[in-house]
Amino acid sequence: MTKRKNILTKLFPTLFLNPREKEFRVRLRKLLGYTPADYYLYHLAFTHKSVRDVRKLTIEKTNERLEFLGDAVLSLAMANILFEMYPKADEGFMSDMRARVVSREFFNNLGKDLGLEFFIRNEIPSFKEVEIVESILGNGFEALFGAIFLDQGFLTAQTYLNKVIKDRKINLEEIRGNNKNYKSRLLEWSQKEAKSIEYEVLDTFKENNNIIFEIAVKIDGKILGKGKGTKKKKAEQEASYEALKGLKLVD
Repeated sequence: MTKRKNILTKLFPTLFLNPREKEFRVRLRKLLGYTPADYYLYHLAFTHKSVRDVRKLTIEKTNERLEFLGDAVLSLAMANILFEMYPKADEGFMSDMRARVVSREFFNNLGKDLGLEFFIRNEIPSFKEVEIVESILGNGFEALFGAIFLDQGFLTAQTYLNKVIKDRKINLEEIRGNNKNYKSRLLEWSQKEAKSIEYEVLDTFKENNNIIFEIAVKIDGKILGKGKGTKKKKAEQEASYEALKGLKLVD
């Protein structure tokens, strides 16, 4: 029976899949527009670190490493798009544009828009809280590109990002004019005003199985803003926003 099953599995690879796995594969193919060579990579891309914490898995069994890789793939793919989109722009302009587009908010929104919530595996009791959902979907979006890169190569990852931007009618020029990179804005202001700026971690603590960072931003040694987040970058953005508010540079 086992030998017969092995033969049938090779001939009909989906014959013995459970309903959930079949639905996963159907939705994934629809999401990507192609048939993956290695479905395991995509399961990995959608496995949040909370699953590891609860089930005592090793780090390579979650999406953290793929998230790291996907971030680099997305950064390069977006750099390529901007390079072709602005043929006369200098390095400084394109670096600033990439920073605005390749951002946590941008990834969170795309993860939500693509319906990644169906795919994500997590063990977070408060998963339905909007901020947590958006953050996890953004991380999943990055990890997805890590999986695409390993499964299909950079060209497919580039093509898929182009498709996502085109299908969702994402206006990069509009993003350019709506700069929510508060850290970048605060840095620009400090350079113009000849002020020193530094970020300091005030505290780290655990909340709902997540490590929370509390960070302060100091201007000329004085704390002007504080922020919290599961990522240092997010906490720094919040701290920068508070500082900009205090300086009356944002509403």
